[in-house]
Amino acid sequence: MDKPQLDSVKLFFRTFEKHLMKMREEGADDALSYRAQILLRQLELFEKAVLERPAGESGTSWEAGALRQLMAAKDFNQLIEWAVAQRELFPASGVFYLNAGGAWERLAGEAEPPRRFQVDEWIQRGALGRIGFGAYAVYLFGEPRLAVVFDEEAAPESALELLRFLARQLALVAEPLPDGNRRNRAGRSGIIARNPAFIALLDLAETAAAKDITILLEGESGTGKEVLANFIHEKSARGDKPFVPVNCAAIPAGLIESELFGHEKGAFTGAYQRQIGKVEQANGGTLFLDEIGEMELSMQAKLLRFLQLREFHRIGGRNKVSVDIRVIAATNRNLKKQMADRLFREDLYYRLSAMPIVVPPLRDRVDDIAPLARHFIKTYSRSFGRRPPTVEPMVFHLLAAHRFPGNVRELENLVQKMLVLAKNDRITADLLPELMRPAKPNGAAVQDRRLPTVWRKKGVRVSRFRLSTPGGPDGVEMSWRVKTPKTNQELKALKQDISDFAKDETLGLERRFLDDLLARAGGSMPEASRLAKINRTLLYKMLDRAKEET
Repeated sequence: MDKPQLDSVKLFFRTFEKHLMKMREEGADDALSYRAQILLRQLELFEKAVLERPAGESGTSWEAGALRQLMAAKDFNQLIEWAVAQRELFPASGVFYLNAGGAWERLAGEAEPPRRFQVDEWIQRGALGRIGFGAYAVYLFGEPRLAVVFDEEAAPESALELLRFLARQLALVAEPLPDGNRRNRAGRSGIIARNPAFIALLDLAETAAAKDITILLEGESGTGKEVLANFIHEKSARGDKPFVPVNCAAIPAGLIESELFGHEKGAFTGAYQRQIGKVEQANGGTLFLDEIGEMELSMQAKLLRFLQLREFHRIGGRNKVSVDIRVIAATNRNLKKQMADRLFREDLYYRLSAMPIVVPPLRDRVDDIAPLARHFIKTYSRSFGRRPPTVEPMVFHLLAAHRFPGNVRELENLVQKMLVLAKNDRITADLLPELMRPAKPNGAAVQDRRLPTVWRKKGVRVSRFRLSTPGGPDGVEMSWRVKTPKTNQELKALKQDISDFAKDETLGLERRFLDDLLARAGGSMPEASRLAKINRTLLYKMLDRAKEET
């Protein structure tokens, strides 16, 4: 491309950029303003594709036509047709859409549709994930709705940018699936599952339930280990016998032996009558030992002997008591680390973990978040004596993007809170915790699912844009300053700590900069750009980055 052509291309892009910025600032339609902002993000990719185009091809005319077609698209199908036509940026060999009837339909290309929808890697949590060799899924309202197969193993960055664009556009035009078209694996001891990996885990648990084997459930707190233990019990031959749970962390150390094995009258002060322990109560059924990692070492030895012989003495008793039970244990601790620290007996660990099952955290089961939320809404609406409210679809979209450190228990508590606060029989995004809501320039939560961002109209003053305070590194112990690594693994861990620290500090600095800048500018982006002497497009990118990291 010679210099006159190069200048012509650059002039076209600068002119088009100004046109889009004007449309964003002065657009009478919010959806059009939103599309203009997204296109501004894509402009750099378009320009790069044109400038790197082989000699002899008319970049300017191709680019002008492509962008004008995009702005003229009236529905999602036209957007897909446009994207597939841009082979330089979007080398897709197949595009598939989950329609309102719950069936996948081909929108473009000849490739075979993906056989599974287990996300291997999240590009954008709850919105875009890689699901296999060259295949990606776009999630909407917590459900996979669009699948794209590319020619290469990994999609180029330009294609991922366009996929993010399509994901945002999908939220403007698509409706949630009707409840009747959702295929949930529900009604199994209260377990709800759509995530393929979790469904496979349930199949494994059901297979293990058929054999009378001791099972150890490992996983974070709140993942539903007791629910899974109950599921195993019901699927076993002991399903019609007692299921007796024992929380080892909730029983004082001096009382746990009596709680498990019982005692005879007069065995100790206050033992006024015989007490049958949990082990004896579970005879014929299943004993569930939750938080087994909290059990003290002396009691671990007694439990090990019981597991070997299936017999015990009540405290103060002389006669042996034999029982026929199945034992399921659960822990949220790393028992192997506890063994290394001599806090958990190695022989007991191997006795309990004849069949170990790791229960995944909710953040790895994004497909299950929306179905679980719907289940809790129905359950607690009945409990609160009210009709189940309608739920704004964007609520499910925002829930799917949350990491849920408290897992299913956190989601359950969040649903209860929203039901208590909900007015007019409707749950909206403003009922979510502040850090989960999307931000917009006037600082309010987005309430219309069709408008993921609301842009300022010309001549309208907006209030201060408040960015949330970062979790930040305040008070973080900077161990890398005093600790000398002994191994390469320790060196890598300390390097990662430094990297995370620097990232948090940088984000915190940018947030404070933007917060102060927009306050001084009265919420006006042109004024903020002038005061900071920064390009307005870059300023919008910084705002987007701050919101994504919130």
